[in-house]
Amino acid sequence: MTKVLHLIGRDTPADMLGQLVRLAGPEDSVVSVGPPPEAEDRLPLETVHIPLGVARLAAPRVAKLLPEAPVIHAWSSVAYQAAEAVTYGRTATVVYSLPTAPTGGAFRQWRRRHRRLRTIWTVPTASSRQRLIAAGGDAELIHVLPPSAEPIDNHPARRRQAREELGLAPDDFALLAPGEMIREVNHKMACWVHAIIRHVAPRVRLVLPNPGPLKDSIYYFASGAGSTEEILGPWPPSHRADILAAGDAAVFFAQRDCGVTALVEALAAGLPVVAFETPDLVECAGPAALLAEACTPRAGSKAVLSLLETPGLADDVGQAGRSRAAEQFTVSLAKDALAGAYEAALVGAG
Repeated sequence: MTKVLHLIGRDTPADMLGQLVRLAGPEDSVVSVGPPPEAEDRLPLETVHIPLGVARLAAPRVAKLLPEAPVIHAWSSVAYQAAEAVTYGRTATVVYSLPTAPTGGAFRQWRRRHRRLRTIWTVPTASSRQRLIAAGGDAELIHVLPPSAEPIDNHPARRRQAREELGLAPDDFALLAPGEMIREVNHKMACWVHAIIRHVAPRVRLVLPNPGPLKDSIYYFASGAGSTEEILGPWPPSHRADILAAGDAAVFFAQRDCGVTALVEALAAGLPVVAFETPDLVECAGPAALLAEACTPRAGSKAVLSLLETPGLADDVGQAGRSRAAEQFTVSLAKDALAGAYEAALVGAG
């Protein structure tokens, strides 16, 4: 088994941390370049100082942690800058995992990096891979690392306990909006939808499981609808499985791709999913999600209400998601894909 040095940083997306937690090997090392991601409580890691706040200047400290026959796996931009500096003059190739094919300024940055240094890139879907290849990326260097998830052990008992701890009554409908609290995930749309449907279904509670830098902004936005007392969360990542077990449905209202790990975790938990249509989401969820007709509060609310009002629909959608996750998004499949990326990295280093 290839020994790997994983590099993360405060800017590592929550989707990528979820993958790392499941895919890191027992002999691997995890190092945070600068302060670690806020609230992350699942990873045993070491932190290296960033002199003057410049990630590349951390390279000498990172180099001392390199294992024998190294593969350096970067999971964020800050981590990649340090990894890039470490590899100068060394026979090592960096693997850099992205939550989706970048766009805008991030895409221009990706193109510069792609031309400058031999890097093995991973993205979560064939759709994202094809977008990068169409933009001039080298197909041999761009790999698909599918998102992974695990079914929740002892689901019924954990659901009862989690709902009790959350203060949810038996007839409360827990509507989860998973994903990191960042602008792209669009939690404000979930707040809009919750504010609309609570007039029809007053027992709906909005659950925001995951922390993020926009927490205060999202809660301030929700306060305008007077519904903050009916919103629960967030919690540290180690609580994620219990919160998923407590849920009744999950919504994903991003209007452009920004990661699919949280989606796959919801599918594996058997939660019926309501979502806006994006290329990565459609590829992962397929028919196992209820897609809104448009990216609007009205369309999102209509889709959620159909779960509440159509007998058997929520169970059918949830079971379809659970089956799809068990077939296509297992940890074993993701580890096999990652092993292929590492093999390509070692061949390039040689």
